[in-house]
Amino acid sequence: MAAVLARIAWPGPASSLMLSAAAAAQVGDAAIGVATRKWTMIAGASLLTVIHTATAAATA
Repeated sequence: MAAVLARIAWPGPASSLMLSAAAAAQVGDAAIGVATRKWTMIAGASLLTVIHTATAAATA
């Protein structure tokens, strides 16, 4: 949710930074999913990592 609000409130580098931080958090979630062997957590976090990274690249 914060990533969406950052893109609306602060277009440009600030939202790109927020989206990059969100992508990093999702990488951590995926790693936790791998450690606990929760495949849905791995898939969801991986998908959101791609979405956050692509949006950050488009925003920059």
